[in-house]
Amino acid sequence: MNRFNIGYVALNKRVSSLWRPSKPFHLMDIENKYFLAKFQCIEDFEKVLSQGPWLIYRQYLTVQPWTKEFNPLQPYLSMVMAWIRFPGLPGFLYKRGVLEEIGRIIGKLIKLDLTQIADLEAGWLE
Repeated sequence: MNRFNIGYVALNKRVSSLWRPSKPFHLMDIENKYFLAKFQCIEDFEKVLSQGPWLIYRQYLTVQPWTKEFNPLQPYLSMVMAWIRFPGLPGFLYKRGVLEEIGRIIGKLIKLDLTQIADLEAGWLE
């Protein structure tokens, strides 16, 4: 497996331009190819967690909140946040309750994008 190693300066520059935070943030190189981003405002933190996926030089950047159980010596994450789309799902199933239940079956639901539901209700989609 060919893994691309990005340096601190390049990563800091790239995520700054991608995330465009409202206030400066601090990026720390902690070890084992892990970085810690410390934000000054909760809105920037929530934006980085909920938007994405983030691509850095054609590689996905995994972003997750800090936990006390985090161990930088562990080579792989035990949990990954994923964005899931259902392009073939019939319109009548685009209801908050149905999508929340699907999310709970898959795992812990973090955010539900209700844009498609609003578009259906407005008559934009069939």
